[in-house]
Amino acid sequence: MEIPEEFADYARRATAGVDGGVARRAARDELLAHLLDARQNALDAGASEEESVRRALERMGGADELVRPLERATTPRWRPTVVAGLVLAALLVVIALWLVLWLAFWHLTSSLP
Repeated sequence: MEIPEEFADYARRATAGVDGGVARRAARDELLAHLLDARQNALDAGASEEESVRRALERMGGADELVRPLERATTPRWRPTVVAGLVLAALLVVIALWLVLWLAFWHLTSSLP
């Protein structure tokens, strides 16, 4: 089944904020499936091809309105950069604690007779 250019453009604009090629393709495929179903429903109701495409797009709403919800729905909470930052922060805390303990032990041992 051929996908109308209007549908492909709509899906590209709506999924622009989705990170990662696999997630973006999956979101586009799902949007296109909904658009194609809506078009088929309009065709079954007797609409022309152009009218069915227009009705399907109207039914989905504006592509710009879907960008943020799709981005939030497909963005993992723990991105690799967040995990790396947390690991680095934990490592710095461990190093700081080790340094404090080492300095305290060195000070105690150097003051012994």
